[in-house]
Amino acid sequence: MTEYLLLSRYPLIFCPLCRKQWPVRVAEMAKDDRNDHDAVDLMCSSCDLVIATLHEEPKEEPWSS
Repeated sequence: MTEYLLLSRYPLIFCPLCRKQWPVRVAEMAKDDRNDHDAVDLMCSSCDLVIATLHEEPKEEPWSS
């Protein structure tokens, strides 16, 4: 998911720590040695609390014989 699509869908997010709505900050995490897929954190732009983490659907491996 691109940042534009996320921000158009979730322009504001409620932060339970701040107890207010703030603009969303998007932090992308690329696939690496520890994670086999990409992910995105939706964060409060005021206190940097991670509100949600969205994970890319894993790609199915073809059957091997």
